[in-house]
Amino acid sequence: MSNLGIVIRNPQTGAFKGVYKTLRLDAEIDIIPIRDKPAASFPDYRIMSSGVELGAGWLNRGQFSGNEYVSLTFSHPDIGPRAIKCQLGKAAHQDDEDVFAMIWNPES
Repeated sequence: MSNLGIVIRNPQTGAFKGVYKTLRLDAEIDIIPIRDKPAASFPDYRIMSSGVELGAGWLNRGQFSGNEYVSLTFSHPDIGPRAIKCQLGKAAHQDDEDVFAMIWNPES
């Protein structure tokens, strides 16, 4: 599993801010909550960079732990022909509960 970047959650707004970094792209991103979803199946977050939408995010609940987590899907021509999926998880060596790593699992 690879770390695609680090984001920091704003506890007041629920938004995340950080950097998405790969060999192809190095972009500051905002993961913004969608407050007025038209349907339950719609994403819970939009992933934005400089006014460009790079993807979306969904709140999920762990099958065994029952803990809530955010899964992200990056899908944009600058990223490549295939969507990249990752999950927000605890960043290594961090005690701050608002710092998350974007963890890519190639099998998801």
